[in-house]
Amino acid sequence: MQEAGKYIKEEKQLGILLCKDSLVPFYKKCGWKLFRYKAALVAGKNYEHNIMLFDKDCTCSNIIIDKNF
Repeated sequence: MQEAGKYIKEEKQLGILLCKDSLVPFYKKCGWKLFRYKAALVAGKNYEHNIMLFDKDCTCSNIIIDKNF
């Protein structure tokens, strides 16, 4: 996780993580923050689980991740 964080910072990118409830405390220790949203679409489907951002705060209320994992 340290290398991922380093890369995100160096490349000035936005790190987005879709996360299980049980892993939230671990990722918080690694610098990730929970993103509070009203609506989220991931690959065209409603998403109602944790989304975390690396070392950033976001004031938006909706997010669309147009990627099929």
